[in-house]
Amino acid sequence: MSDVFLMQNWEHLLHCLQHLNLQPSTPKHTDFSRVKQWALDGHGKIFRQNLVFSSLSSAQISALFGKECAGHRGLVKITPLNQRDQLSQILYPVRQVFSRMRERRADENLVEYLTSGRYQYFVDNMLPRLQKSDVTNIV
Repeated sequence: MSDVFLMQNWEHLLHCLQHLNLQPSTPKHTDFSRVKQWALDGHGKIFRQNLVFSSLSSAQISALFGKECAGHRGLVKITPLNQRDQLSQILYPVRQVFSRMRERRADENLVEYLTSGRYQYFVDNMLPRLQKSDVTNIV
């Protein structure tokens, strides 16, 4: 389920969790005989149960649990023992090459620089090297 959280607007998700247990400004349609005293005291965040299921572990979700989900009985995180990261599953070592693009001119539009500038840099510098290389199956 947290995979879906990571695809959402993260600021909106944080806003929703911060406002989850706030007291309503108008008490209409509220049965006060069912409201617990700890909820009126603003401790809804502590007594709320939060269950998050995910196929991947994420630093954002872990930070979210640490900050917004403070249960009075603690926090339990269960991860499978055989969980391995994707980089360890690569069969052949991959060489990564990082290149620096030219500086953006003061009169150049940022969007133009990021789109056509990157493409032009690739065509002028990277593509000739790839075409001359003996390596096949380059993505």
